[in-house]
Amino acid sequence: LTVGEGDLSFSRALQRYFGAAVKLTATTLLQRDELIQRYRSVTTVLRDLREAGADVRHGVDACALPGDLSKHDIVVFNYPHLGEIPGDSHDPCSMHVARHRALIAHFLASARPLLAGAHGQVHITLCGEQPTLWQLEHAAKHAGFDELQRLKPGDVSSFIVGDLGCQLTQTDLCSMPADAKWAARRKWRSGALGSVHWAATYGYEHRRHESEQTMNTDHSIAFVFTLARQQQQQQQQQQQQQ
Repeated sequence: LTVGEGDLSFSRALQRYFGAAVKLTATTLLQRDELIQRYRSVTTVLRDLREAGADVRHGVDACALPGDLSKHDIVVFNYPHLGEIPGDSHDPCSMHVARHRALIAHFLASARPLLAGAHGQVHITLCGEQPTLWQLEHAAKHAGFDELQRLKPGDVSSFIVGDLGCQLTQTDLCSMPADAKWAARRKWRSGALGSVHWAATYGYEHRRHESEQTMNTDHSIAFVFTLARQQQQQQQQQQQQQ
């Protein structure tokens, strides 16, 4: 399950890489018409996702994920951000920072009930000082998660983690070779924007609107969280009772 998607290029990159090994649900906060207005390229991306069998839903708030979403092994939120960048965005006491701390905390709480099993994972990618400034570790612990891994997102090993990673890599359907025509534009592959993401080879471009090519993702880190041991035991007991 991907949440908070922009042009859906990351979701398509996941579908391209994992192929039939995954059942993907991609969601955007924007409604479909708004999305197409902001990203001209998204029409092609939507077609590609649906042809591959992905479920695409619009108008989905990552902080209040609807209960009719099916459970997933992995919930992903790449570079969560509310959009505005005021002058005091680096001030720990600013409203900007407070709002993003709330964004992270509410997302984690909302994602937890949607994890399919005790070993389900939540993936969050942040950059620069965001993890510390937005108190990611504190929010994760408060929501009942333990950190499983943190790595730069330059290699797919930052995504394929733990027991779920082992299951994915053991299937012949995983790791589809990249088609050269899929690659993101050079700026997203060269490090000019501060970071290189493994999914760029499969077409992922992190941007807020169609023409943007300046969003810097310097010092990006992909965090993977799993339910804390006590929470895992409780979830296993609940599944057995069902």
